[in-house]
Amino acid sequence: GLSGIYSSKLTSSAVSGGLGSFTCSLKKAFTGSGSRQVELFVNNISQGSCTAWDNTSIQTFTINNINITGNVIVELRALTDKQFVIDDISWTCYTSSPVPQAVSTSAASSIVNTTAILNGNLTTVGVSPNTTEKGFVYSQTSTNSTPEVGGTGVTKTSVAGISTGAYTLSLAGLSTNTGYSFCAYAYDGTNYTYGSVLTFTTLTVATKLGFGTTPPAVGSISTNLTTFTVQALRSDNTLDTEFSGSITVAKASGPGNISGTLTVSASSGVATFSSVQFDALGDYTIIASSGALTTVTSSTISILAYAVGDYRTKQNGNWGTSSTWEKWDGSAWSSSSNVPNSSTANVFVLHTVDVNGSVTPTPPWDVNNLTVQLGGKLWCNSFSGDNDYIQVYGDILCDGTIGSSSGDDISFDIAGGNDCNISGTGSFTASRLRKDSDINTGQNSNVTIDMDVLLTWSSASGTVLYNNSGASSDFNVTINTGKNLRCSGPGSIACNVSIDGIDGAGSGNRGGTYTVYGTLDIDGALISMNDNTFNTKSTSVIVENGGTLKCRYINTGASANSNVLRVKNTGKLTIFGSVDTITATLNDITWNGYSTTNNTWDFQSGSTIEYSGATQQKVNGITTCSNFIVSGGGLKKLGNDFTVAGMLTLTNGRIQTDSYKLIHTSTSAADLTHTTGSSSFIFGTYRRY
Repeated sequence: GLSGIYSSKLTSSAVSGGLGSFTCSLKKAFTGSGSRQVELFVNNISQGSCTAWDNTSIQTFTINNINITGNVIVELRALTDKQFVIDDISWTCYTSSPVPQAVSTSAASSIVNTTAILNGNLTTVGVSPNTTEKGFVYSQTSTNSTPEVGGTGVTKTSVAGISTGAYTLSLAGLSTNTGYSFCAYAYDGTNYTYGSVLTFTTLTVATKLGFGTTPPAVGSISTNLTTFTVQALRSDNTLDTEFSGSITVAKASGPGNISGTLTVSASSGVATFSSVQFDALGDYTIIASSGALTTVTSSTISILAYAVGDYRTKQNGNWGTSSTWEKWDGSAWSSSSNVPNSSTANVFVLHTVDVNGSVTPTPPWDVNNLTVQLGGKLWCNSFSGDNDYIQVYGDILCDGTIGSSSGDDISFDIAGGNDCNISGTGSFTASRLRKDSDINTGQNSNVTIDMDVLLTWSSASGTVLYNNSGASSDFNVTINTGKNLRCSGPGSIACNVSIDGIDGAGSGNRGGTYTVYGTLDIDGALISMNDNTFNTKSTSVIVENGGTLKCRYINTGASANSNVLRVKNTGKLTIFGSVDTITATLNDITWNGYSTTNNTWDFQSGSTIEYSGATQQKVNGITTCSNFIVSGGGLKKLGNDFTVAGMLTLTNGRIQTDSYKLIHTSTSAADLTHTTGSSSFIFGTYRRY
């Protein structure tokens, strides 16, 4: 028994067979008062203590579910300095059942050129014998496709910790474009247990360069270009994030010199250039290189000379809010206290800017040259027919977005005396394009369309292109080869084109010439007439060789001064509707109000007229043409005798002559073609001589 001295103890020798439970009897040794208590330790770890007592009864101290395997040392320790007697010590042995270890392998992740992460899971920790280690084995698949510890070309790497759950191993220094086999393992001091063998292949290194963020389309002289990036790319155009070499940019073409930080070390495969500039005006390209990697050359960068007082956007916002803008002071851009509204202000739009009159001041806005850069957007953000105008004294360059492809109220007035070139690689949609009514009204305005433009107005039967001058002047519009000026309203709404005002009867002697090298596509009427009393103000639409004019019908009448519609040798006029497709009345007229008074209808040899309506069309007014095409499926009725001098082509749709004659003066068999199987024929009088 214990002597009862405080903290005295009774310790066994090593006992084999483990310990499952422990029991003993305890009794107060002397009658002196005071609590007695004892604590059980196994292998120097407390298993619990008895309830303190101070009486002469025998106490039974039992602890169950100790469950410690192997050799044990049992120890009883007195917790007070009061004497007691220990007797009847007994215990049960404990031996656990063996538990086999188990491990699984998961797919490798974050695989790059020379690095990867292996993934495994110790699903069961072994008992009897106990798991002592976990990790991975791996090898190049070409050397050993079933790696195990000690195998040829096999690397074994342990991972710290012995507990169930997922674990990983980061590998580095792998060979590029190489297949590897790997599996997870567990070890119990004698045996290895393996998960399934999985494979992965490291990636190839970069072979070429490419632009991530492209260099800007526009920059200013001796000013850093907007930040751009160059990437190291593999042959499949994926980014080589392990590339950290130096990338250098240089001038590939252009008149001046390039300067700044021209060599940058790549980070994760990307080199960022934020300090590159040119010292002369003109168009440039940049080439990027890095050792043996294939170079990349940028698109054209136009370097402009910013003038003091020019504006550019610094954030999204409304045109009429000064916080939207910053101004060029001759050396840097600074915040602006006002908004651009001057005939001398060049404006550069880099963000999204709305021009509606929701804030004060309100449109119209005056600009000299207007540039919408790539990523910039200028619009009204509304499509209600309430036009908000930009009054332009210079050119429009649009590499970003003007308006919205679904329609927008933004409109453009071209100042008198201005030669305006509309160009760019972006998207251009507006409600109206016209000569301004009160800016230099007595001076002519010239517009060149050198990009695709859509004019669409939500007002019923609205005219979207016309001379709106308040005084005698011309509005001349040229559509370049390959470019399309489309005038089309939403849904059933059609848009018209005129020269003399919105209806061919504008006040103030409004003249001009529309010259079509590309395509003028009008889903409403071409209004071809004028009431100009000033004998030098004529109106003309000239379709040049290779150009195309398309319209639903032609609205005309007696002109007060010379009015010309001329289609040159290889030009084409397509009429795809009639008056009734606009007004919903029974009117199949295609030349509404046809008159020869001061009007010249000139269809030169080799030119083509096509009637392509899906509904009935009347071929009225004009009496002769060179080549004539019938298509669209609708009936074409003659409204007068009609002579075709060249080729007559029937693709889809019949001609009904009624009381008139269709006269074909070409006798060449090749000049009469008919699409086999189509419902195309001539019903009535057809003469050929």
